[in-house]
Amino acid sequence: MSQEVLLCGYSYHTNRFRQSHLAPGLHCYLIRLQTEGACTVLAEGRELRLETGDLLMLKPGTAYEVRVEEAADASAGRGAKIVSGDYYLFCQGDWMDEWWSRSPKPLPAHIELNEALLSLWKQLIVEKCRIQSDSGELMSYLLRALCLQLDRAVFDHHPSYSRSYTAARMKRFVEAHAIETFKVDDLARH
Repeated sequence: MSQEVLLCGYSYHTNRFRQSHLAPGLHCYLIRLQTEGACTVLAEGRELRLETGDLLMLKPGTAYEVRVEEAADASAGRGAKIVSGDYYLFCQGDWMDEWWSRSPKPLPAHIELNEALLSLWKQLIVEKCRIQSDSGELMSYLLRALCLQLDRAVFDHHPSYSRSYTAARMKRFVEAHAIETFKVDDLARH
């Protein structure tokens, strides 16, 4: 089985950071989920400000740069705080090519951070870090589960991908609060 997951992890930055893959672009797929703070990304010729919940999915050959720095509106560097946390995944393979071609990937997509999604990502990181283990098959299935969960998160959260966007959000709220007492007003505010 060829290696599908090349690199995955969690990055947390409190200092300036910059990473570029401008020419000839990425050599594999990149999936990046901003979980805290913000950063600036250059992708497909566009400069994007990513904030918590923003998902970036890029294909091989895409020119890409990420910058973590003070917010543009911060005062002349005094007291400006840099914070950026993200999960990232560099991957490749036939299954990834097939998955990518199934549906358009928004640039970026805003999704709700949920424990099911983050647990898969964390488990993939743990398996990638194992030193003496042949976990290729498990990592392959975790990668597939993560990608399918990302599809669901984008589909459920993005109104243009689903006519039942409001119904799906209501259903998720009811499921998340099933053992609690809540009012219809609580649901409406969600």
